[in-house]
Amino acid sequence: MAIVVAPSGTHGSRASRRLGVRIVSGRVRFWGLRGFCFFATVRGIMHSPVRPPELALRPDRRQSDTALAIARGTTRFLRSLDFSCVSELTLPSGRRADLVAMNARGEIWIVEIKSSVEDLRADQKWQDYRMHCDRLFFAFTQDMPCELFPPDTGLIVADAYGAYLHCEAPEHRLPAATRKSMIIGFGLLAAQRIGRLADPQGYPGIGE
Repeated sequence: MAIVVAPSGTHGSRASRRLGVRIVSGRVRFWGLRGFCFFATVRGIMHSPVRPPELALRPDRRQSDTALAIARGTTRFLRSLDFSCVSELTLPSGRRADLVAMNARGEIWIVEIKSSVEDLRADQKWQDYRMHCDRLFFAFTQDMPCELFPPDTGLIVADAYGAYLHCEAPEHRLPAATRKSMIIGFGLLAAQRIGRLADPQGYPGIGE
């Protein structure tokens, strides 16, 4: 550990806690020229060891293990197509999409993850997602029959390690205003999650 002279205004206990440091003080003996000895009072800061943050987002406990595996494999597949993804993005309608993907051209895809037949039959929120993307997909495991899914959506078969496109989705281009809103929401959520990696206490609730 190193002891350094503290700048003015950092001696308060509240400030020291925010900085992750501990105030120290004492007398130090110095030897000068020709053997003369003198003392000086030192007040400074001893830096406490701070562990670097673990750069990993918390897993989404609302999702089953199967759904999380599908999401990971689908995200890897979309990255291979030069799309970046965010999960659980709140749409302008108030619904939350499982995965939203965007590329450098501003094309927006939404992927709804279905981990079981019961999950598909119980949830019809995906019908609203079509109004917020250029293409709509379902991602699921190979155990689910493709015939269960709506015919006018794309199908992605995935596991925890990757995915492949089983059926392309028809394109329905977004209005400019909706696209702008989606791009802003996408960017804000991505930036907040990156910020939380570096400073978890500074972004409470983001990504949860």
